[in-house]
Amino acid sequence: LLLARDRFGKKPLYYADLGDTLLFGSELKALLQHPRCPRELDFASLSRYLALEYVPTPRAIFEGVSKLPGGHYLVWREGRISIEQYWDLSFENDVENRSDEEYVEEFRNLFRESVRRRLVSDVPLGAFLSGGIDSSSVVAMMSEALPAGAVKTFSIGFEEPSFDESGHARSVAEHFGTDHHEEVFSQETMLALLPTVTEFLDEPFADASILPTYLLSRHTRGSVTVALGGDGSDELLAGYPTFPADRFARVYPVPRLLNERVVIPLADRLPVSTKNFSLDFKLKRFLRGAGSPASERHPTWLGSFTAGEQEALLTRPVADPLEEQRGAFESAPTTNRLERLLYVYAKTYLQDDILTKVDRASMACSLEVRAPFLDVDLVEFLGRVPARLKLRDPTRSAYSSARWRTSCRRASPTGPRRGSASPSPTGSRARFVRRCRTSSHPAESGSRGSSSLPWSSVWSPST
Repeated sequence: LLLARDRFGKKPLYYADLGDTLLFGSELKALLQHPRCPRELDFASLSRYLALEYVPTPRAIFEGVSKLPGGHYLVWREGRISIEQYWDLSFENDVENRSDEEYVEEFRNLFRESVRRRLVSDVPLGAFLSGGIDSSSVVAMMSEALPAGAVKTFSIGFEEPSFDESGHARSVAEHFGTDHHEEVFSQETMLALLPTVTEFLDEPFADASILPTYLLSRHTRGSVTVALGGDGSDELLAGYPTFPADRFARVYPVPRLLNERVVIPLADRLPVSTKNFSLDFKLKRFLRGAGSPASERHPTWLGSFTAGEQEALLTRPVADPLEEQRGAFESAPTTNRLERLLYVYAKTYLQDDILTKVDRASMACSLEVRAPFLDVDLVEFLGRVPARLKLRDPTRSAYSSARWRTSCRRASPTGPRRGSASPSPTGSRARFVRRCRTSSHPAESGSRGSSSLPWSSVWSPST
């Protein structure tokens, strides 16, 4: 028996080796239909979830169940398993002596072709549009390839102004003449969606942006069957604010012990803001990971509970929650620091958070989402692009600005990209707390090793 997973892990693949039997499926629920499927909670995976907000590949939330990594295949023969890698990100020196402009032009050509390939469809097709650089670039290329007015775009707006990018999305849609559709995500919507969304999650998953992603997918599926999205760009082109923050952290002058015992406690006294990427949030997050090694800094910035916090929270010794991140950093096929970080993001955060979120939310609505930025020809070209072009200065990616200028200069947003975070339920805090308390009892029974419920039922607030 041969099982294989796509290069980046866009689609899930769970398996459990029972010796004389191999269980496998795209959902953990499928494996749990077998009476011998392991149902014991993996405490090390729980620790990783608390640290990262997801369970990293190859682990799963149950002991004895695994996820096949992207770019790997599994062979099961006579009761034995062997796993091999068939593709990996590579970072090689470009043998051609190209100018910066030639790199940008080649990127544009490959990206255009990637989008065109993903427009081949015998069903209605559209695009997610947030108003940011990535999705706007996709829409720009779609508008080049399709007749005027043929591109359908779909956006989510937020009631909280600091999270809302719908104005940017409308500007881009108007510039390219798309058939634009919007849906508003409110706190009431969030509470209403929680039971539905948690039902299709096989494992604990704490990225709250899955809620608006599901709403966007459901809204989009009402008009089209396939949608193009901008996923993968930030991980391959250093688009996250953590990349320039990493540069500053390298020269941050405060010793780690002083940072942990004095600076962080002082910062924690700052008033808390619920606005998206508020000053206090950015400062506290930066200080939290500033003194950590490079392999630990980024997951610390993006995640939740540190190892020290888990020791105070849990009753068992805490496993190393960043083992997979550290392993990816050390095994990266490059010595360049930025490229090693890009490798870690692609192998961990992209696969287990971003692509997991989009796949679960879209598949629950029977919507196919295609990712032009993850085209293999484009990705392998980016591996040959000098790292200096991906993060030329501390504030923005040269490639991001280049592709934005050449694709949609006149539709440029008037403000900074806010990301895909979801507002906290401050306006409905009491209802949200009651919902969480309602769901706590099955979760407690599951954490003690109960085998009567699949994790999706344990995790769902509807149980």
